[in-house]
Amino acid sequence: MMLIVGTSLHIASAATTMPTTSSSQTNGEKMIQNTINAESARSAELNVELNSKLGIIHTLRRHSTGNDVKLLQQFLKVYGVYPEGLVTGYFGPLTEQAVKKFQEEESIDNVGIAGPKTRTRIFEISQQKAKSIATKSISANPKIIDAVLTTDIAENGIAIAPATSFTSTTIHIYAVLSLKDVVQDTKISYIRYYENSYVDSGISHPSRKNLAYYHFQWSLKPGSNRLTGNYSIVFYINDKSAKTIQYTIY
Repeated sequence: MMLIVGTSLHIASAATTMPTTSSSQTNGEKMIQNTINAESARSAELNVELNSKLGIIHTLRRHSTGNDVKLLQQFLKVYGVYPEGLVTGYFGPLTEQAVKKFQEEESIDNVGIAGPKTRTRIFEISQQKAKSIATKSISANPKIIDAVLTTDIAENGIAIAPATSFTSTTIHIYAVLSLKDVVQDTKISYIRYYENSYVDSGISHPSRKNLAYYHFQWSLKPGSNRLTGNYSIVFYINDKSAKTIQYTIY
């Protein structure tokens, strides 16, 4: 779901080694070789220029290490596909899984390798973020205008058959939030209580694909969140209390 590495740029330099030309080459061969050399040098120059703006210089895959991996992990964490949020500089299975989720979200072949297409998309999202900050387009007053609970959600994000009570055998409960004046940076969070006792909490950001609705999902696993009784959920938007809903499990 979400979005951005820092706006600072990581600059890198690269040296291009030019192939030498044998004295036995014909003038035609030399012209061809010079053209190839020039194209190779320009390609390397463009690649360095692009990657310096991205901050991610190399193609990254399982077992890659270094600052590029840290930048990638930070981006995936903020984007919302890397819930573990570990910025270690080591490209392990969790990072690979997060890359696949990002690629699937962005309609890129989800091979788990941060190659040119993936890095380019990261650059585009980063530029969008930088532009948003530069133009101060972030809404000053986002709102949660409604919040309902349901066991099913339509494709457009609207709740199907909202309810305020659920059986203890219910598998999933969704909280569907109707939003207004939000952007991808808007922070949405909740705290859930059972009979005034803390149960759990969460923080997320709206999907860039749908800024009108957002939902949280809970799986009713054995434990306190399957106990019958009264529950309440307080939703926050940018750390300000915005909506409270109550429900019962029986």
